[in-house]
Amino acid sequence: MIDASRILLNEPLSSGRTFPDNTSSFWTDSQLTTYHNLIQQELQQTIIQADEDYFVTQAYLSVVAGTAEYALPTNTIKVVRVEDNRDTSSPRELNPVTINHREVLYPPTHFLTSQATWNGGYYLRGQQIVLTDTPNYTDSAAVRVHFVRRLADVVAGSDTSELPGEHHRALVWGITKYALFQEQAGEAYVQASGEYEKMTARIQKEVEARQIQRPRRVTQSQGYYGEG
Repeated sequence: MIDASRILLNEPLSSGRTFPDNTSSFWTDSQLTTYHNLIQQELQQTIIQADEDYFVTQAYLSVVAGTAEYALPTNTIKVVRVEDNRDTSSPRELNPVTINHREVLYPPTHFLTSQATWNGGYYLRGQQIVLTDTPNYTDSAAVRVHFVRRLADVVAGSDTSELPGEHHRALVWGITKYALFQEQAGEAYVQASGEYEKMTARIQKEVEARQIQRPRRVTQSQGYYGEG
């Protein structure tokens, strides 16, 4: 994608070069990589706004007896659902509560001595998730967290964006836009920005349409409507 942006910028370098090549007097590979990662974050937010569950993944809390506070999974943007997963065939949801109402809604006496009667919850505090009832057991896969994950930055030349491949053109135009802004390129920057905005709008439309189930064809009703 950086090489494609270089072609649009009229400054191609050998694709077989040692990456990053920072000898260019215009745009170094390191600069364009920074632009790539900024644009990737922007496009991920666009996709999340169109479909919040697009980047949802899961991780387990390694629960330790006597400990209620745990670090959120790495690169968590938003927690979507938390489950007691000890019965893997029928996970039970832990309900989110506020820090000011944790004792009122979920008394500490309810924690998992008996899974059948447990009604525990959780709340977030900074980069921690706090169980409202302190566990009295140890289990590495008892609590499962479903969360929206922030995509990893690209660093090495062999890295590839985790955005879907069909949206990589938007990344290319985004990199180009930032590079032209750096150069104060005027009309060229405006044109690149326009292409980027078109690609972004297309992504949002495609992601929204992905969630809509439509019939393959419209069928006409065969019913008979007589006079009243």
